[in-house]
Amino acid sequence: MTPVRTQTATPAAAAPSAGPSRRGWHRLEAWAKCPQSHSYRYNLGLEPVRVPEPLALGSLVHIGLMWHYLALAGRSVEDPVECMRTAPERIAYCFERARVIFLAYREHYPVEPFDVLDVEREFDVRVGGHLHTQRMDLVVRWTGPVVAIDHKSSGGSLAAASREWEMHGQFISMELLGRHVLAPTYDLPWGGTVVNVVGTG
Repeated sequence: MTPVRTQTATPAAAAPSAGPSRRGWHRLEAWAKCPQSHSYRYNLGLEPVRVPEPLALGSLVHIGLMWHYLALAGRSVEDPVECMRTAPERIAYCFERARVIFLAYREHYPVEPFDVLDVEREFDVRVGGHLHTQRMDLVVRWTGPVVAIDHKSSGGSLAAASREWEMHGQFISMELLGRHVLAPTYDLPWGGTVVNVVGTG
């Protein structure tokens, strides 16, 4: 089955969002795990009053990284730390820990080895007539090719966390979109996906 590229990639100037894409792997996975929970979230728009701490911490760090890389791309003057602090209360209760992690990350990578092309941009493709979308955390030009970078947080072994994602449906989706959408969109060869695992332990 050959995927068909569509022409509706979200414009680079669209408002940034670190949330899930319209019809991507996260929604499919949520449905496979529990259709009722999926319906509460995606049909009724219900959110938990308080997100479990590991997820809340990861979400806050993700928000910080989004605004950090938007600034590197020259597309934002927002303060990433302030954006984390003013996130919804269901995740903002972890702000102090997230702030420390984000600042350590920024200090650890004062210079990046790539050029930022896009941040949190949604791409889509049709597979067997069905729409499939993916929001790419970070799209960069890295020594020539276009590369997709996905941020993950982990409180355990970073190497084990990286291996955990290798055969995950989200990354299979990113490879599909990388070859058939990102490469032609940026007119660059496809260089693959990098998992940016941020330690939270």
